[in-house]
Amino acid sequence: MGPLGKSTPKFLLPVNGEVILARTIKMIISAKYSTRIIISTRAEYAEKIKQLLRDIGVADLNIEVLINEGHSKSVVDALMTIRQIKTDIKDFYLVLSDIFFITNPFMRLSANDSNKLTFFGSKSDDELELKRGGIVVTSKSGDVLSIVKAPQDGIDFININSVFHYKLANVASLTVDDDLTVEIKNEAFSLQNKIRTHLLDHGYQI
Repeated sequence: MGPLGKSTPKFLLPVNGEVILARTIKMIISAKYSTRIIISTRAEYAEKIKQLLRDIGVADLNIEVLINEGHSKSVVDALMTIRQIKTDIKDFYLVLSDIFFITNPFMRLSANDSNKLTFFGSKSDDELELKRGGIVVTSKSGDVLSIVKAPQDGIDFININSVFHYKLANVASLTVDDDLTVEIKNEAFSLQNKIRTHLLDHGYQI
């Protein structure tokens, strides 16, 4: 993310005036799918997240900010640490915090989805994986062990891993902005598709 990433963690970036993490939390609450949310983070971000929860009026809900030093190594290490600390958790959804969901993916879940570990929010640059969606799990030698498919087809999101993706997320947000006219939304949708094509043509993942 260049200089932008050094000044602000991606999950605290605003997209069309709304912080990414706040948007995800509101989507979960709106779907009424889960009564428990755990936000796993580094110690340096914990207070900023707690302030964000207060700012959006959800600090009194069952939302825990968990300081997890596994994040200093990798997402996988952080996930393993959560399972070690929170031994009462059996089934859960892992939602990466730098993902911008264009529409609410949690509305598409059913009770039947809760009996398996499901990952939201990563697409590999592998051609097959770009079509399938999910997270590629590899061994230390780089061998692909498994691909966890996204739980529902049609969940559209942007993995913000560069300034270009951040720009794409801001344009995509206009397509679902109810304050805008249909004409403007259509223009934004057309521009969004052009930016996506440009990124893919230049080797970026979406």
